[in-house]
Amino acid sequence: MKNIVFYLITVALLLTSACVDKSGRVTGVKLDHNEVTLGIGESITLKATVIPANADEKTLYWVSSDSDLVKVDENGKITGVAFTDNDEKDDEDEDDNDNFVTIRVSTKEGNYADYCHVRVRPTGVWTQKANFGGSGRVGAVGFSINGKGYIGTGFDNDFHRDFWEYDPVSNTRIQKIDFAGIERQSAVGFSIGNKGYIGTGLSDSNSCNDFWEYDPSSEKWTQKANFAGVARFGAVGFSIADKGYIGTGYNGQYHQDFWEYDPEEDTWTQKANFPGVGRRGAVGFSIGGKGYIGTGFNGNYHQDFWEYDPEEDVWTPKANFAGVARYGAVGFSINGKGYIGAGFYTTGNGYLNDFWQYDPVSNIWIQKIDFADGNRRNAVGFSIGNKGYTGTGFNDNYLRDFWEFTP
Repeated sequence: MKNIVFYLITVALLLTSACVDKSGRVTGVKLDHNEVTLGIGESITLKATVIPANADEKTLYWVSSDSDLVKVDENGKITGVAFTDNDEKDDEDEDDNDNFVTIRVSTKEGNYADYCHVRVRPTGVWTQKANFGGSGRVGAVGFSINGKGYIGTGFDNDFHRDFWEYDPVSNTRIQKIDFAGIERQSAVGFSIGNKGYIGTGLSDSNSCNDFWEYDPSSEKWTQKANFAGVARFGAVGFSIADKGYIGTGYNGQYHQDFWEYDPEEDTWTQKANFPGVGRRGAVGFSIGGKGYIGTGFNGNYHQDFWEYDPEEDVWTPKANFAGVARYGAVGFSINGKGYIGAGFYTTGNGYLNDFWQYDPVSNIWIQKIDFADGNRRNAVGFSIGNKGYTGTGFNDNYLRDFWEFTP
C-alpha cells in the first residue's frame, strides 16, 4: 500500500513539473489594484508582478491615459494631479466632479499589459454649523482667540458693529459687547496672543484709520494708536508671532504700503511695501513665521501671491494662486498650509466657490473640495485648531450661514 501511495505522489509531482514553464519566457503581468481612488496630491505605488515569477525579463513600462490628471513614474507611483467638473452629469450622480484615468503597465517582452482605473477626487469635508447670530452681511471681520471664533461689523444695507463669539465645541454663539468703534464694513481683523484687533474699514462714505483691541477675558474694547497709514478699506491684515500687519487697501487710491503693529509699545512701523500692484479685497494669512498676500482687485483681477519675511523685511514672489483671479476671497491657515477660496470674478455669475490649498514647502497649490453652500464674496474666514471656518458674505443676497472645513 505504501508503495502505491508513493507511486501516485511521484506521478503527481512529475505531472506538475511538466506543466511549469521553465523557459523564463514572460506570459503576463498582474497589478495588485485595478481600481483606485486618489485625492488631489495623494499618491500610492502600484505593484506589478511579472508572470511567471522566474521570468528572465522583468522590465516594465508605465503610462497614464491623462498625465494632467494622474501622473505615474517608472516605479508605478501614481499621483492625483487635478480633477475637472463634468457639468453634463446628473446632479445626483455620486461620481460627479470625478475623473477616471487609466494607468497601463506593460512588459518589455511580449507587450503583455494590465490596467488600473483611477478616480481623482478633491479632498476635504465641509460641515454646516450654527448660523451666524447676527443678520446676514458682507464685509465683516473675524478672528480666533483661545479656541473661540469671533465675528463682527459688516454691511447689509446698514453698517453694523455687533460682535459675536462662537464656541466650536458646543456649536453655539453668544453675543458679546458691541465693537466700540463706529459701524463699518471691509475692516481688518486679527488676533495677537489673547487679544483681538479691528481697524480701518468703510463707514458710510468715509474710510477709517482707528484701531481697537478686544480683551475677551474682561469683555472690553480699548482704542489703540490709529493705523499709521492713510485711512482705507478692503485692506489685508494678519499676525505673525507677537506683531500685527496691515497693508494694501483703497480710499480712492489703491495702496501698496505695509505696516507692522507692536501691541506692547502700541506703535506702528512702516515696512517694505507690498511689491505687487496696489489693490483692495486681497487675502492675507500667516504660516509659521511668514505672511502671505495674494489675489485682489485694482481695476483688474489678480492672482499673484507673495510671501513676507518679517525678520528680513523682504517680499518673495511665490507660485501664483492656481484658481482664477479674483477679489473678496476668504483665506486662513491650518497646520502649516494656507487656504483660499470663494470670491468674485467677472465670468459666469461672478461669484465663486472653488477652494485651494497652498503648501509653502513645495510652493504648490492643490484644489480642494468646493465650498459647500454656494458662491459668495467677502465672507469671513479664520481657523481654530485643525479646522477652518467661513461664513456670511454676499451673492446678491446677504448671507449668515456658517461652515467648518476639515482638510
